[in-house]
Amino acid sequence: MKFTWYGRMLFALYTSTFIIRLCFGIILIVLPYYLRHTVSDFMFGLIWGASPFAEMISVMFIGLAVDRFGRKRVLLVGLLTGALSLVLYGVTQNPYLLMAINAFHGVAAAAILVSSLALVADYAAKHTRGREMGAFDFANLFGWFSGFLVGGVLVDLFSTSLAIPFVLGGVLALLGFAFAYIAIVEPEVHKFTAKDITPKHVINVLTSREILLLVLPWLMLYIMIGVILSFFSLESAQISMPGTSLALVLGGGGTIFLATQIFYGKMADKYGRTPVLFIGTVGVIGVVSTVAYSVYLSSTKDVEGLIGVLMGSKPLLGLLGISAFLAGAFGPSALASLADECPQRAKGVTMALYSIVISAGMSIGPPAAGFLSDHSGTLAVFLFLVACAGLMLLFVVIRYMDLKKREAVEGGHS
Repeated sequence: MKFTWYGRMLFALYTSTFIIRLCFGIILIVLPYYLRHTVSDFMFGLIWGASPFAEMISVMFIGLAVDRFGRKRVLLVGLLTGALSLVLYGVTQNPYLLMAINAFHGVAAAAILVSSLALVADYAAKHTRGREMGAFDFANLFGWFSGFLVGGVLVDLFSTSLAIPFVLGGVLALLGFAFAYIAIVEPEVHKFTAKDITPKHVINVLTSREILLLVLPWLMLYIMIGVILSFFSLESAQISMPGTSLALVLGGGGTIFLATQIFYGKMADKYGRTPVLFIGTVGVIGVVSTVAYSVYLSSTKDVEGLIGVLMGSKPLLGLLGISAFLAGAFGPSALASLADECPQRAKGVTMALYSIVISAGMSIGPPAAGFLSDHSGTLAVFLFLVACAGLMLLFVVIRYMDLKKREAVEGGHS
């Protein structure tokens, strides 16, 4: 990629995305230790779910703002709001105040995600869109997993004063805001924004079968991600796993997934979105099935038993690693497909819908996991993950059948 204004814009966008996601990753590790022994599993799920719930109810308005006022303005507001929310976490351990702060954080996350994806979709050519989306996923996920590692170290360093990591994260997030303010450009803002926003602007996106069949698999995926990130972190904190060890488990496993993003993005550009999408879906099913089976084999039927089974079985550990590698194909191909389908002046609303299903998934997953854990045990949580993976495959298959019908109709008219 030539380092023109376009290259500079992508570099600035990816860098600021990395920084803010690193800060958010710190929260995911620190918060369970910050609250352990002070709230129930269900209350922790409610606190955790407040962020995606707030994102879900605010994101469509954010998408409209992105389409009306431009991507950069909304992105900067999101980055600044995210930095402020990070500092506020360290102010209190009151569960209701933390629920409100986490909701505030969710609005910031929505603004960052929608504006960033719309910016990439605006300027990426179709034949390189998979690569650009893969690179965005790389920056996004590398930030999360780096945040896991940093958060784990901070938990161990500041075990007697866990408010400090939140303050440090807020300062780092402000640096991301400053970099984005200086470096990100939006040269054709008027080409991609709408002067008049009407209900039709939203309805056309919400009623598009093509778009809905692309976002529903994301819903299932993020229910699973919400369960894994919240439930696994809380269980690990309750068995007194060191913060650094938890970070290495989440961050190390994520590195396998992370390394695939640009590769699979290029594959989606070269061989088509659908084959790569299927590969990713099969990988997700492999991950959750292997984990659920390992929990079933364990004597304790919990996270500690899961780790013991995986560490004692090279075949299962190898299958988990291969599945994680294949699962990496889903993100770049699905995002590139979504960018292919969305209307030019409604990218903000389209990406807002994508963000809504992410928020819905992250809102549903943690409380559902907490409820199942309290009433039916840990194994029920992992069987729930398997059911979600099956629904994800169903939606991908329906989309594949629709594409075949569309190709047949277009072939008949040619």
